[in-house]
Amino acid sequence: MGLMEAIMISSFAFQFWYHNRASLCPAVRVLLNRIHSIETNMFAAAVKKLFYKKKVNHQAVLTILYGGQSGNSAFLAKEAKKYLQRNAFTPRVVNMAKYDFRQLGEEEHLLVLVSTHGEGEPPESASRFYRFLFSEEAPRLNRLNFAVCALGDSSYEYFCQTGKDMDRRFQELGGTRLHDRVDCDVEFHQTAAQWLSGVLSVLQNHGGEKAETLQIEAETQRETFQAVIREKYRLNEGPDSATFHVVLSVDHRDFSYQPGDSVSIVPRNPDSLVQLVLRRLGYTEDVEVNYDDDSHSFQWLLTHSFELTTLSKGLLNRYQAIAKSSGLEALLANEKTLNRYLQDHDVADLFADFPSQAGPGELVFVFRKLQARLYSIASSWAAHPGEVHLTIRQVCFFKRGRKREGACSGYLNQWLEVGESLPIQLVPNEQFRLPAQPETPVIMIGAGTGVAPFRAFMQERARQQASSKNWLFFGEKRQQHDFFYRENWANWLSTGRLSRLDLAFSRDRDEKVYVQHKIRQEGTTFFEWLNHGAHVYVCGSVAMGHAVRDTIRELVEAAGNLSEKESENYLNSLMEEGRWHVDVY
Repeated sequence: MGLMEAIMISSFAFQFWYHNRASLCPAVRVLLNRIHSIETNMFAAAVKKLFYKKKVNHQAVLTILYGGQSGNSAFLAKEAKKYLQRNAFTPRVVNMAKYDFRQLGEEEHLLVLVSTHGEGEPPESASRFYRFLFSEEAPRLNRLNFAVCALGDSSYEYFCQTGKDMDRRFQELGGTRLHDRVDCDVEFHQTAAQWLSGVLSVLQNHGGEKAETLQIEAETQRETFQAVIREKYRLNEGPDSATFHVVLSVDHRDFSYQPGDSVSIVPRNPDSLVQLVLRRLGYTEDVEVNYDDDSHSFQWLLTHSFELTTLSKGLLNRYQAIAKSSGLEALLANEKTLNRYLQDHDVADLFADFPSQAGPGELVFVFRKLQARLYSIASSWAAHPGEVHLTIRQVCFFKRGRKREGACSGYLNQWLEVGESLPIQLVPNEQFRLPAQPETPVIMIGAGTGVAPFRAFMQERARQQASSKNWLFFGEKRQQHDFFYRENWANWLSTGRLSRLDLAFSRDRDEKVYVQHKIRQEGTTFFEWLNHGAHVYVCGSVAMGHAVRDTIRELVEAAGNLSEKESENYLNSLMEEGRWHVDVY
């Protein structure tokens, strides 16, 4: 007897008693009515289970979470979304800065694309999520399947550290790796593409299907515009590094920007460094080599294609594979010594310290591609349509008996002349925007060339004729030589457009004074501005950014009579409200 026959016989027997229930006592009739209701539902469920095949939704609930500063993580998130959509998934893409923490415990599948900033720290857009993930409030993630794509630069000691930290923490909280973490260097496209293909294979592999092969091309990331050097002059005098104001002209109908955005520029290597590398390798200028399916002189490649001013662990490993140097092998085995070497040396040093007999055809696969540099825009499009103003400090120092120059700062400040052109790309910074309401007060904190975006802010607010209060903290070495855009600030202060100006020049007195010291001195007023809805903007070095944040947290703790945890929560609330903006480098 089959299951269906048994169910039907039992049902018929029950129906006989049920339809003859009138002859039974009332209590039994009530019981039969209840059983009938239950039996009918159970019978319907059994039939449905036997005769209707359950539809299984193999499409995972999927979130792509990204955090970065240069735009690479956002670009990859968009590429991942398009790739997964082509393969029947409907993922949602969320910036970590805007992610609702309450959703984390309910996530089923999470793809994380995150950069590392400074000394192994999360970029500002990811810092709030990072702190929550490592806090006591972080939920158990037992239902989560996750995969992490870490972005970084192997020339830094803490390569991809933020991604590594998050990957470990997701597992500690009970999550299951959907796919192994990958650590992407500056040339991230191929590695990230392989990772995404692997993730898709896991997501759809219940039937053994093969994932579509993904290709991510660098040139699809941003549109390139041609710019012309329109004006260039030095902002400071004195013995310290020169800082230049450079005006670019861009004549293209699709080009425009907002205050807070940056431009990306691929430089040319200094000719003196190119010639030194050629000498140390023993090559002549006319040596030809095949690269990217074309023939080039090795000198041209050193100038336009390869990174020479910085080293990375990956480059050293690739060079060791052909150099077979015992000294380089020992260096690679000592992490602490290796990190110091990477920070203090360039490619010419590497070839001098660990010579080899490698030919140019072998060496072209050792170098890293020349990387773009980012510069904050120091102008408002409304005030200067068709122009991009930049504030560029000349990187110049001496090491091992020779002069070292920054590739891009030298290219813009010294190499290019007025009238010459160069390609640029726009890098929007949605996390560093002026408030939507022009009357909202802003506090701007900048050191050195970090003052550039605040010049753009003030030009924009002047064009808006906004009635808001604006406060600038600016720090540099010497007031006489390094007070960048002095006339602009003086004019805005005299007209009332700039409400307050606090200056910190560290070399003008025996006791060094920095912007964080000025903030501490004005702690009560600073806190009052915060309580009146002011937005805070910080731009400059990573170290300065840390010092400023610590100082503001301490003054909030004191002025608000809060505990350390409460003051930390106060700063977190500023981030959640979109009132805390940081752009450090």
